[in-house]
Amino acid sequence: MLAPKLPLPVPAPVGASEPGEGYPWCWSVVPWFSGDTAAVTPPPDVDEAGRSIGDFLAALWAVEGPRPASDYRGIALRRRDEHVRTAIARLDGVMADPRSVL
Repeated sequence: MLAPKLPLPVPAPVGASEPGEGYPWCWSVVPWFSGDTAAVTPPPDVDEAGRSIGDFLAALWAVEGPRPASDYRGIALRRRDEHVRTAIARLDGVMADPRSVL
């Protein structure tokens, strides 16, 4: 489990499953952490917040073990560009302005 190896709380899965019933991806259920993003409620001490984030990232990179296999993670974003633009185009009529997400 990843959560105990990190210096900040992360949502640890409480349930998970495999693809099926028309949904082609693995999925998990994790608890919600209440609060605001730093963009909405800036931290009182940005230097300490920066150190905390740095410590978290260093701990995350130091975790040993297998990484989840995914065709969508760890690749250059330009390889996903066409797929994302196609998906956004399908939102026409669903969203007021689907191109606004580009």
